[in-house]
Amino acid sequence: MFFLNGVWIRESRKMMTVDELAEVALLMATLPPHVAMLDVVVLTRDQSDVDHS
Repeated sequence: MFFLNGVWIRESRKMMTVDELAEVALLMATLPPHVAMLDVVVLTRDQSDVDHS
């Protein structure tokens, strides 16, 4: 396990691929001109690995 941003993370946790992160970047870059994205938190679906204790 390692500590990241105040949360303990198990090392066996599946990480996002570069292609998956690129999809998020493309979404942000192709939003309509009248839309601004203020904040984004992109997580994998196996959040049971996050221990907030």
